[in-house]
Amino acid sequence: VLIVGESGTGKQSVARELHRRGDRPQAPFVSESCAALEDERMEGALFGHVAGAQPGAEHAREGLLRQAGRGTLVLDEVAELPLRLQAKLLRVLQEGEVRPVGSDETFPVECRVLATTRHDLRSLVAEGRFREDLYYRLDVLRIDVPPLRLRLEDVPILAEHFASQEGRPLRLTPRALHLLVSYSWPGNVRELRNEVRRLCALDAREISAQQLSPEVRAGRGVSKATGNLAGKTLAEVERELVQSALEATDGNKAQAARQLGVPRSTLYSLIKRHGLD
Repeated sequence: VLIVGESGTGKQSVARELHRRGDRPQAPFVSESCAALEDERMEGALFGHVAGAQPGAEHAREGLLRQAGRGTLVLDEVAELPLRLQAKLLRVLQEGEVRPVGSDETFPVECRVLATTRHDLRSLVAEGRFREDLYYRLDVLRIDVPPLRLRLEDVPILAEHFASQEGRPLRLTPRALHLLVSYSWPGNVRELRNEVRRLCALDAREISAQQLSPEVRAGRGVSKATGNLAGKTLAEVERELVQSALEATDGNKAQAARQLGVPRSTLYSLIKRHGLD
């Protein structure tokens, strides 16, 4: 399985959900960033090694492929693997067994391997930086995770979810809500999660636009609606604001989109979502 998306889009969350929905959800879930592994220790970390096989390897190590057991191993940013180790990983996937560094013995590999990347692996293959055979081996099932800017209608739901994880309600003024919805979120879901965590830490009764981070405050447009937000979910607030903008503009969607400070395509999505068409 290959999970593709920009940094921060939630590729790890997708991997965890695939593991949870698999036939062995109680088995180990192991994740490692290929970009974080040191080159000289990467081989032993993935495939294991016997004692003394590498500098600093005083003790034998199973390696991630065996540590995952019959569960799931996620290789985050798989494009960072050197070509030599890409070839070794391909052999493991083809043969279903691994030979630790410095060992003559092979061990069965029973885990499911998921790979994530923020790169276009086809381009890396063309440049000779990623093995074509490994690419096709991983790309049997491809999941593309779109950036948050292409699904801004998800922002209220995600914000409410992250707030619930913090154990605190998140109430925003109409201006703050529209800034939150219209911001492009270049850091994707990760940036939104961090923003919500910061807002929850303020422990304010209602978040104003001035309490948003400077980047979010630079968002486009605000609504003139000033409905009572007390006790309402983000979704209810959103519906109220969209309906108010449509009523104020006599149903002119172009004007309503400008008033709300959102793209017309986003407004259409919100109208459909709340049954306002």
